[in-house]
Amino acid sequence: MIKKINKRIETLFVILMSFLFFFLFASFSCATTEIYFQKDLKEITKGDTFLIDLKISSTKEINVIDGTIIYDKDKLAIKEVTTNNSLLSLWVKEPAFNNETGELSFTGGSPEGFHNRDGQILRITFLAKQAGSAFIGFKDIFSIFINDGKGTKINPWFKPLSLFINKKVNHFLKYIEVLIFIFIIFFIAFRLFLKFRNKKNEK
Repeated sequence: MIKKINKRIETLFVILMSFLFFFLFASFSCATTEIYFQKDLKEITKGDTFLIDLKISSTKEINVIDGTIIYDKDKLAIKEVTTNNSLLSLWVKEPAFNNETGELSFTGGSPEGFHNRDGQILRITFLAKQAGSAFIGFKDIFSIFINDGKGTKINPWFKPLSLFINKKVNHFLKYIEVLIFIFIIFFIAFRLFLKFRNKKNEK
């Protein structure tokens, strides 16, 4: 009897600990800050210009972002950076990019703070220079501060972006290939027709 009671107590303890662990993990996972990229095109071809939004989602109220974005300078070039819809309204350092080094740096603040999902920081217009795999990421010095009046720095989850740039299709050559294919099919059909007619005449 005592063994059964002890076993039940152990089972209840395991269940309670499992629930406690679950809720602690859930609250920890929810209380995060993520910074990431969103692109407007599903497929990118060499020569295309496309938009990338730098965004942030945070359960903590952030008010200053100071960082540098890095990108593949051999495959990509920045054409323009806009801050029209940015959650940051004060710019200590306006966004400035250098296509020779593949870097974009900025420092901005939000006096009222921000804690929500999908907050837009920057909108970047890229040019796809070369075909192949390319990346857009974050330099180590990227810093985010919370709105606590103490300048407390937090460590967010950084999500870089990988993309693939397709080779540019030569439409003229494509048309030529299609015409050649049609000609070959027509030629084969014509030869078969002549062969069938000759056999019929022989009979």
